[in-house]
Order: sequence, then structure tokens, then C-alpha cells
Amino acid sequence: MKKTWLFVIAVLAVIAFALGGTYNGLVSSQNAVTQAQSDVQVDLQRRYDLIPNVVNSVKGYMSHESEIFEKIADARAKIGSGNASEAEQGQSDLSSAVSRLLVLTENYPDLKANQQVENLITELEGTENRIKTSRGVFNEVATKYNTKVRSFPTNLVAGIFGFQPVNLYQASSDAQVAPTVDLNFSSR
Repeated sequence: MKKTWLFVIAVLAVIAFALGGTYNGLVSSQNAVTQAQSDVQVDLQRRYDLIPNVVNSVKGYMSHESEIFEKIADARAKIGSGNASEAEQGQSDLSSAVSRLLVLTENYPDLKANQQVENLITELEGTENRIKTSRGVFNEVATKYNTKVRSFPTNLVAGIFGFQPVNLYQASSDAQVAPTVDLNFSSR
């Protein structure tokens, strides 16, 4: 009888350690996803803060390109609205407007000669690369986490403790269409 109880206790201890290890692995993976998401947000905030400096520096040279400045202002307003879906759309709009701004700056030799503007544009390009990289890292970490959450037997522990898969970053529907860049200087 005593051996039976010891055996039952040993089996329960093994199960408890296995569940604990699985749970701790899920927590670790979830924290990695949260950290990667935070890194993306830091890079997006950097871009958000940098844009006004670039816009103000470039405005004088590109006064007839007011449409791009309006799109940037509208996108920044959406981001700051507090509404999650509107902010997400604002990030997409801002990415599109920044890409267009970077292309347009190539058309202005005087603008490229201004050291301050050149430095800001370089920072903005670097920030866009950081955003791309941090989104890629997020997707990588999130995919590993999602695999854990959905794989047997970890999915049983994940279900018990409420671990849910996370959405990956994906390109917006606007990104599926190549932007039109008008390099015809005579129409300006």
C-alpha cells in the first residue's frame, strides 16, 4: 500500500513538473512576443516624432507638394486618436506617405544639398529600416509562440491558462498596389 502511494505521488510530481515547465515556457514565449511588439512600437514612435522635423525642413523646398504634407498630418492625427483600428490605419497611411516623401526628396537637388534635411532624411530612412526589421523580428517570435500555443500537448496547457495565438504583422491592402511616381518635371 505504501509503495502504491509513493508511486502515485511520484507520478503526480512528474506531471506537475511537466505542466510547470510547459507553463513557464509559454510565459517566456509570450514575454518575448510582448517585447518584440514593444520594440515595433518604439520604432513607430521614433518615426512619429521624426516626421514633423522632416516635414518642416522640407516644406519650403516643396511648397507645391502640399498633398503629401496633408496626408502625413492626417495619418499622424489618426495615430494619435486613441482608436486602435484608426491608429493602425494611420500607421499604414503614414508608411505610404513617408515612402512618397522619400521618393519626392530625390527630385530636389537643392533639398539634397541641405545638410540638415539630408541628415533628417537619412534618419527617416534608417527608422523605416528599423521598423521593417523589428516587424520581422516580431513575426518570427510570434510564429514560434503561436506554434507552441497550437502544438500538442502544449496546447492543452495553453487552453487551460488562456494563452492565445497572436496576429502577425501583414502588409496593408494599400501595399499590394505599386505607388505611382511622377518624375515628369514639366508638369510642375
